[in-house]
Amino acid sequence: MADFQKTGAILTPSQREFLRGNIDEEASDAKMRMKRRRITDRIQASLVDDIPLIIGALASDNKPNSLSGEKIVDDIHQPNFRQNLSLLVALAVYLSRKHGVDPDDVISEGKETELKSRSQKLREKAQKNPGSMTLDELMEIQDDVALQLISENISEDEVIVSPDEVLEDDESDRE
Repeated sequence: MADFQKTGAILTPSQREFLRGNIDEEASDAKMRMKRRRITDRIQASLVDDIPLIIGALASDNKPNSLSGEKIVDDIHQPNFRQNLSLLVALAVYLSRKHGVDPDDVISEGKETELKSRSQKLREKAQKNPGSMTLDELMEIQDDVALQLISENISEDEVIVSPDEVLEDDESDRE
């Protein structure tokens, strides 16, 4: 388990101390503004760059850059972990209001944007509208269950062609 007090995260250990109120009494106003600016920059970078990367890594399937949500929460044995998750929601509500966006809409969108792997999303697409699947998507989920699902849902008049066949047709049209 990581030592969360020493690990660099969104904030550095010294920035955490600053926000806890452990401030050098002799620090100038300019130095204080700089500290606040650096903290703000790190939070913005986290929201703009890091969170989408983390979400993408949690939703990726067996790729070298994938992350496991189970492993993230399994290693946290902090008694206030649930409370900290609630604070993340509180931060989302606060920042939504500051941005002029309805927090309820943001929370609803977040709940609807359920983390699903690409293969899960493709299986759902195959189930809802198998005719809209591209050949690349079919190849990506080429397991027995997905192929059976697709074959059951494609009517006889829906024909799936390979990109090579399309290219051959285009070339013959030009001649």
